[in-house]
Amino acid sequence: MTLPPELAQAFRTNLHRFEEDKKVEFISSVERMAIEEGLQKGDNTPLLIYDGDCGF
Repeated sequence: MTLPPELAQAFRTNLHRFEEDKKVEFISSVERMAIEEGLQKGDNTPLLIYDGDCGF
């Protein structure tokens, strides 16, 4: 099924908005363990925030 161009654009816009609203940051188990270990040691050093863009 092919949508007319104006509906296809509206669909893409709404889909993108939906995906952004539902975006959940992922922390791997290794990262989680490192965070927990740092908290147990009392390390209050700020973590590097990774935005997920590796440039691939």
